[in-house]
Amino acid sequence: MSTKTVSQLGKELSDVVEHYYNSLQNYKEEDFEKTFDDGSWSMGQLYNHLYSASRHWINGKITNCINQEKGVEQAELTSEGSFILGRGYISHSKKVKMPDGMPQPEFQSKAFFEKELENYSTYLTELTERMESQTQPNFGTKHPIFGMLTAKDWLTFDLIHWKHHLRQQKEIESKF
Repeated sequence: MSTKTVSQLGKELSDVVEHYYNSLQNYKEEDFEKTFDDGSWSMGQLYNHLYSASRHWINGKITNCINQEKGVEQAELTSEGSFILGRGYISHSKKVKMPDGMPQPEFQSKAFFEKELENYSTYLTELTERMESQTQPNFGTKHPIFGMLTAKDWLTFDLIHWKHHLRQQKEIESKF
């Protein structure tokens, strides 16, 4: 759906991840772990969610597309998938419930994310290079809401997902 190239999407995602990495320098460990009475996530929970969804679920789906595993040869999006991926963002007024069966990540420390996010841009570069050499770019794997996504669709979704949580990051920061 995106008119951007895989390289452009990967670079933009790397830039957003770098923002989250740089933001870590502003947090004390106790702020990172701080929970709130209103039931909203701690900063650590936010980082856990983003990293786990991206690194373990979305990147696994991209790898399946590249390897042509666990999917179909002609990906087809749902109307909601076409709408979200086409416009490039999820409305902040819409609360999206995590799909059933998605494991809740174990809490990781601020130091864990400092290490992991520092290396993540290199990983994304390698992943986008693999995507660009993919022999079957229309191969898709299932997203529970958006339908059958190609590797490029998954990368677009990953970017949308990280950007979607920037507002939540600011809301948590305002509570410190």
